[in-house]
Parts: sequence; structure tokens; C-alpha cells
Amino acid sequence: MALKPKKTPVPAPSPPFIPVDLEADALAVQASDGQLAVVAKLARKLRDLLREEDRYESQLKILRDQRRQVEEVDLPEAMDSCNLSTFTTKDGISVGVESVVAGSIKKENTEAALTWLRNNGHGGLIKTNMTIALSRGQEALTARVRAQLAALGVTVEEKETVHAQTLGAWAREMVANAVEFPRDLLGIWVGRRAKVKTPLYGDPSVGTPGHGQAIPAPAKD
Repeated sequence: MALKPKKTPVPAPSPPFIPVDLEADALAVQASDGQLAVVAKLARKLRDLLREEDRYESQLKILRDQRRQVEEVDLPEAMDSCNLSTFTTKDGISVGVESVVAGSIKKENTEAALTWLRNNGHGGLIKTNMTIALSRGQEALTARVRAQLAALGVTVEEKETVHAQTLGAWAREMVANAVEFPRDLLGIWVGRRAKVKTPLYGDPSVGTPGHGQAIPAPAKD
């Protein structure tokens, strides 16, 4: 009688490997329900604070836009209609209107703006910022690095910029001399802005009958 060959048992597939943080599991086991409740509560609080922060940032942008509308358009125009340069309300709020020329070059306009400045004789406004990567202890190398860049193999990052205050001072001079220049390209805003000259907070006991004190604007040429 022939013997039947024995069947080799097929091993069961191994379960998938799941990494286990034994330390974290041990701590979780030790934590009480009350402690875990505190963690959950703080997690929800953090989520709510992040949501609230986003909401306030959005609201702040709206408030800034509204403030600019009033200080740069509405109030100067209202004072112009009354031929006023300054005004004080009966509750002590003093405001005046000042001429403003200011701005900064937008990132997307940098190359074109710098080219215009160079081509029109204003390249002196441009500054070159160089960032040099040196390890700690190489301070003595700094004085020699520019002349020996190729030999030393030092990587230098160069960036040309025009400082906003330098640009603003130059633009004010151009406007004062009635010199035309590409304001949009250079990010220059020319206009007037109302300015509150009294403290924003507090209760100043300043008052006069009626609407307040008004100082007429100087006569225009």
C-alpha cells in the first residue's frame, strides 16, 4: 500500500507591522480620565483661539481699509468743502490734513523699477545687500572675502533694493519740483491724509459752543 505524502502546512500571513510608541502608551495608560479631559479641553481651546485669531485678522483688515478711506478721502474732502486746514470738535478731537508722498516698490515690480531708476539717472537710490555664508570662527575672513570670492569659494547672495524712506524722500522732491515719474511702477502714493492730533483715549475736558473750533485753510495761489 502506497503512502500518501504529508501536506506541508501553510503558515498564516503575518499581521501588518504597526509601530507602537511604548512610552506614549504607558503615559496614556497612567493618565486618568480627568487628565485626558483637560487635554481635550485645551485642544478645543487652541482650535477656538486659532479660529478667533483668523476672524480678528480679517476684521482688522476691514477696519484698516475703512480707516484709510476716512483719513485719505472722506475727511480731507469734507474739510476742503469747508475751506479748513485744522478743526477741533467740542469734545476735544483736533484734526488736520497733511500732504503725503510715500510708498515702496512692490516685489513683482522690483526689476522694472530698478531699471527705470538706473536709466533715468536715479541709480544712486539703489542699495545692494550682500548675504555671505560664513561659519562660526571665520570672522577674520569677512574683511577679505569680497576680493577673494572665487579663490575662497564663498557663496554670496546679492539683492538690490531701495529703502522705503529713501524712495519716499526722493519722490517728495520729484513731486515738489513737478517732475513726472512712474508712480505705480515705483509704488508711490501721492495724496493727503487727515491726522488726529489729540490722544485717542481719555476724556479731554475741552469744549466750545457749537461744533468746535475751526481754522480756515490758507488761501490757495
